[in-house]
Amino acid sequence: MGAIDEAALAMIRRCTDCGDETMAPEPGGLRCRRCGHRYRFDANGVLVALPSTPGLGLPAFYRSRFYARWLRAWDDMVAKGWVIYERPLYRFFSLSGHRRIRAALEALGPPDGPVVDLGCGDGRLLGLLGPRSAIGVDLNAAFLARLKARAPAALAVQADFNNLPFATGSLSCCTSAHVLEHLYFLAEGLEEVHRVLAADGRFLFTIPTEGGVGWELGRRLVTGPRLRRDYRLDVQDVMAIEHINDARRVLRLARLYFRLDRPAYAPFPFVPLRSLNSSITVAAAPLPVDHELRAAA
Repeated sequence: MGAIDEAALAMIRRCTDCGDETMAPEPGGLRCRRCGHRYRFDANGVLVALPSTPGLGLPAFYRSRFYARWLRAWDDMVAKGWVIYERPLYRFFSLSGHRRIRAALEALGPPDGPVVDLGCGDGRLLGLLGPRSAIGVDLNAAFLARLKARAPAALAVQADFNNLPFATGSLSCCTSAHVLEHLYFLAEGLEEVHRVLAADGRFLFTIPTEGGVGWELGRRLVTGPRLRRDYRLDVQDVMAIEHINDARRVLRLARLYFRLDRPAYAPFPFVPLRSLNSSITVAAAPLPVDHELRAAA
């Protein structure tokens, strides 16, 4: 399995079954002192921190034949080398938000504890963080297996964005690169990030400028033709499900949980227009619990 960062493993404290925050280490994983629920490392060295029963149910279109066909196409494209990451010009745009998060982390200085990357995928952002201690969290086991193959010492955790295995107020820094646009239960996810962050913690996230010129050109010239040619899929139908939240909605809901710094645009920060950039990166601080938007009536 490789040597896991013990400081990172110590951050996993909350039971995703009963919510108790005193998970205890045991051989091969962790166990809840209250209900006995166990987290185990799988054959790839990924810590499985899923609850015994599923959480919030998604709409039927996530179970449709169309969506299953899209997921098979996605797996095939990733296995062959996803074009937006493999070609230098496309990678410049696709990873511009990731680089913005790295710059924001450097501006914050050394964090108190590991950086937790929510929706880490196969570790694109973690690969840019250098020697920082980090935890990668994702629901997709195949992505996490690829992360472990690339970085055996990284702590990879399979968990739901809306049900995280971290104690309340325990994290100094969370990151999320091109994830919030995919969350059907966006408000619930933001509320969970607010729960796990310390009062002085920071949430650094990047979202696409959905609807801008760059994205439309990319869909028309790159993604759209490839999906039609190789998989008989309409890119607009795929994105209606995948990018279910546009930038306006993400930022509007985020303000109910966080104080947002001025957005950083990429790859053209000197032109702060969504239409001409591919991503927006924001540093967010949790609203205090007694703020009128957070305190119970």
